[in-house]
Amino acid sequence: MNADDHAPIPVRPDQKVAAVLKEHPELVDTFVAQSDAFKRLQNPLMRKTFARMVTVSQAAAVANIPAWRLLQVLNEAVGRSLTDEQARAAVGNEPEAPAGERPGTPAPASGDPAATQPEWLASAPVAAEIDARDMQVRGEDPFFTIMDAARAIPVGQTLRLRNTFRPTPLLGVLAKKGFVHHAEQLGPEDWSITFLRERAVDAEVEADDTHPHGAERPAVTPAAAAAERPTSVAQAAPTAAPTDPEALFTADQPPADQTVAAVVTILPEDLTPPLPMQKVLEGLAPLLPGDLLLVHHMRMPPHLTAKLEQQGHRYRIWDLAPDRKDILIQKADA
Repeated sequence: MNADDHAPIPVRPDQKVAAVLKEHPELVDTFVAQSDAFKRLQNPLMRKTFARMVTVSQAAAVANIPAWRLLQVLNEAVGRSLTDEQARAAVGNEPEAPAGERPGTPAPASGDPAATQPEWLASAPVAAEIDARDMQVRGEDPFFTIMDAARAIPVGQTLRLRNTFRPTPLLGVLAKKGFVHHAEQLGPEDWSITFLRERAVDAEVEADDTHPHGAERPAVTPAAAAAERPTSVAQAAPTAAPTDPEALFTADQPPADQTVAAVVTILPEDLTPPLPMQKVLEGLAPLLPGDLLLVHHMRMPPHLTAKLEQQGHRYRIWDLAPDRKDILIQKADA
């Protein structure tokens, strides 16, 4: 037996792709040669998300190629030849993407692609939608945004996610929180994953948002910096003074912060739906009927205004600049 048979292999199936590329940056071209799904690795920003979130085996599942074969090719590229048997043994029981969730998966015998879809996909209400693709292109990790949205999904309703790849680690995290899922690839770097909240879980499990790769939730702005950078959550106005609501709603300019009961500021990192609406509704929740909430927004929010109208809240929007919209909301009677 060759002594090489027992020597550690340079590239392992459980390694994060980012770790592999850090040690062997030349392997970007090797990845890309195996599948167009790996072209995202040529984009440094995309490498910051995809490459550090998936292992070599999970990357193979995304590309719909056998994990043992990808492992074999990568090791050969750095000078370590593996037989088919050695590569298969190294991969072991590493999971591949389920049937029906891989590009190129044949349609069922009936010829009806819908036959692979669960019944709940068409009937369960969509409680929230997140499009994480732009965040990932910018190199941002949407994990905590998704966790915050998932906590608000009632049993029997769904969270719909658009992603640039099949997020295998996330599927496991949400499964522990009572979700089942259906994933479908719509195009290059375009996946639609729908999560159904099938059951409730206890409060401790629900609150756990441990990142599968150890990343920490972005820190809250320190108090010392609060004066320089507004927070994105509702705050009591510094010196809330009673003011005639009619005068405020009919004024040419939006009211000052100190004339309302609370203020919400939507920051650039909050723009991924449904975060803006969630933050505004959370800001309204503790207010009394008739109280005023001022929202400093960056976009015209059609989904928010529809929700405000549905709940009976009065509002007015001042379009101040392309990236500045102030919204005054008066909480409706209970």
